[in-house]
Amino acid sequence: MMRVVAALDSVWILGLLFEVDINEDPRVAEARGDDAAYDGWFQEFAALGFVPLGKTVEKCRFFTPLHWNWRSHGTRVLASPDRKTFVCMHRVAGANPLRVNLVTTFVGGGVLETATPEMGLVINKGDDRRIEVDEGDAAAIVRRHHQHVEEFSAGRLTVEAMTFRELGARMVAYDQRNVPRSNLVATYMLFPMVGMFMFQTIWDSDPAAAPRWLRPATLCLTALVFAACRWASLPHRVPRVVRVAVCLVALYIPTWMLSGLPSWLTADGAEVAALLNGVVADAKADRAPSGVDRILARGPSACGQIVERLSYRSLGTNERRALHDILVALRGSDLGDDPRVWRKWCLTRRLGGH
Repeated sequence: MMRVVAALDSVWILGLLFEVDINEDPRVAEARGDDAAYDGWFQEFAALGFVPLGKTVEKCRFFTPLHWNWRSHGTRVLASPDRKTFVCMHRVAGANPLRVNLVTTFVGGGVLETATPEMGLVINKGDDRRIEVDEGDAAAIVRRHHQHVEEFSAGRLTVEAMTFRELGARMVAYDQRNVPRSNLVATYMLFPMVGMFMFQTIWDSDPAAAPRWLRPATLCLTALVFAACRWASLPHRVPRVVRVAVCLVALYIPTWMLSGLPSWLTADGAEVAALLNGVVADAKADRAPSGVDRILARGPSACGQIVERLSYRSLGTNERRALHDILVALRGSDLGDDPRVWRKWCLTRRLGGH
């Protein structure tokens, strides 16, 4: 099961597809008086000759397991007069702090970003580079960005001037190359993995011992845990403290369920399996089965595994007879050779019947 999940995760990580909507109205990138941090940065960059270009909104399907149709809150973009340096300002999920990225592109597709404040996302791959710096004023960040461009290009790359739409397309390609391999993706894997842990644990339980409704119920509960955490993580009118509380309760469910499972689902399973392996090996070698008394001492907890093994077509006559004899000893009488009859009896015993 976990191999399947890993394979699906790999396809998902490699298959992200970014798109961008571009609003070329410069007014949407101007200072409006409703965001003091942005207004301050805007005035500083404007004093250096940067002019507003508009706003971009990135979109991505299945950006993370919790964001199936992700849409950014938008990036307001300014440009230098020669269109070789761009200022991109945005907030992650619309929250503080305001993030300021200076971007320069190179002929051939490369991109260099100088970003502030630091958030632990550094890229250094091929002709792509993302450098984080301590927050300073606009003039200082522009100087450092130009220094980074000069050092990174080092005569091998040529800075490319471009239009606003060309910049949008270039940044989509840049994100496509780098975002799936960043730490942003792994951050959101916690919630589905918690659900998969619960699902995997119960799914691997003894199928002969578990009630028929257990696996479907577990699948539904896993989906419920995932949905609750996804709901709590997305922007909503419900106060954040309430959403976080719901998510914590949902994450507690797997622990509560697993700790409260009947012991016959998981107890001593490995030891019983080892004893049954010995019985099968002895029977195959025409030896008297060993460890039978220890299996019988387990009572109902061993019954399910024995019935499950009887359904294996690879069992020989001697091995099948040895396992059948153990079931007869457990019950005190014979129910025949049909494993389904024995399965029903085992489940009845575990649920307190006779």
